[in-house]
Amino acid sequence: MVQGLRLALVGLTTEGQVDYSNQLEIKDPSLTKGYLMELPPEASEGSYRVVAYRDDDNNGRYSSGDTVLGDTCSKYLLYANGSGTKLYWVGSPKTLKVKHGWNGYDAQKGGDPYQASVYTDYDLYRSGNCP
Repeated sequence: MVQGLRLALVGLTTEGQVDYSNQLEIKDPSLTKGYLMELPPEASEGSYRVVAYRDDDNNGRYSSGDTVLGDTCSKYLLYANGSGTKLYWVGSPKTLKVKHGWNGYDAQKGGDPYQASVYTDYDLYRSGNCP
């Protein structure tokens, strides 16, 4: 039996470990074989990354036994419960100045996190093939 390919927005601890209790499933494919995800108005504070995975245990959620097939590499979504300087995992622990709500961050480019009404260019790359 072939398990389904799924996408999830998964939370990361400040040590870079996946927080399996803090994830959101992406369910809305567009007609252009891209995906559109509406971020929740509130989330647990921390770093998030989008992953493509094979649902090996067929439970409909990303879990420790599932195979990660790709992710957004150096791009992260950060959620802040308030504005200020906070510690996030973005490839390594880093203190960043964020605003309340969702912030985008590209660890490869560096700079400051940013807020946008739409976060674009969160392309998925096969595991091990990050640019």
